[in-house]
Amino acid sequence: MTANRTLSIEEGKELLRLCRLGKLYEVEAWISTGKSTQVPKVLKKAPLRTAIDIGFHSLVQLLAVHENNPAVLNDALGLAVELRSVELAQLLLNNGAEIRGIPLISVLRSWDPVMIQLFLDVRLDEVDDPECQVTAFQEAASGHQLQILKRLKPDPERDDLADLLFYACAFPKTDVIQYLLEIGAKVNDKENGGSSALDQCLGFMHLDGANRRVVTGKRSTWDVRRTMEAISTLTQHGAVWHPDDMNSVNWVRKTLLESEPEVAIKLLKVLRSNNACPKDTLKELLSSPRLREHIAPQKWWLTSS
Repeated sequence: MTANRTLSIEEGKELLRLCRLGKLYEVEAWISTGKSTQVPKVLKKAPLRTAIDIGFHSLVQLLAVHENNPAVLNDALGLAVELRSVELAQLLLNNGAEIRGIPLISVLRSWDPVMIQLFLDVRLDEVDDPECQVTAFQEAASGHQLQILKRLKPDPERDDLADLLFYACAFPKTDVIQYLLEIGAKVNDKENGGSSALDQCLGFMHLDGANRRVVTGKRSTWDVRRTMEAISTLTQHGAVWHPDDMNSVNWVRKTLLESEPEVAIKLLKVLRSNNACPKDTLKELLSSPRLREHIAPQKWWLTSS
């Protein structure tokens, strides 16, 4: 470890310059002479963080081995997690960074299964902390990390599974939705008897295929395949679309008008086949002349609705 003395501003700038340039041997010589690596706070960046920024693992290891400030090591660990570098995170942990030195939620938000597993092996007890618990579950659900969610062991008696189901339905992935339904998530959780998870799916469909729409102007059935699969899974488990207001109906209608007609037909078929939409709501959705014209080529739907 190096001396604790804080460098002068000029010395600190010089050390940071060497780090930015990846001058490993010059930094090693700096340390071997007994000089500190503690730069003034006014420079706002530690050499260790600079080494991580440029991705120079040997320099990171050299600085970590000689770093005697836990706060600097933990800050560097946070950056490694943010960058989803398991190798750097392990290197820092091996050289003095504290596995409890960064919030567990920051690890969960990396959405990297290997990274999360590295921390959960030691910190699984923190999931029982009420301040961490809800957010940890939400991050696992919204991040579509099924194995991590299973490791956290949501309990129907203790945890709000309907809330997790809602989070899982943003850019949905069916395996997480299916798991939550299997362990008892209430699919129709709204006061009006509808499903907030289904509302979430229908709302996020508007974002499907955003890049394609720039080119073609319409989202395709391929673009919405994941959302449509999630909607089908929810409705097969009894989810009902009871919009809270007309704005919700208008939003879905807008989404369908900005999609190829086949998207609208596929959604309507799913909702109808699973009795997932009250007739009044369906009638209101189809009351728009523009939407009826949009799906007019599929006359079988208009005549049978």
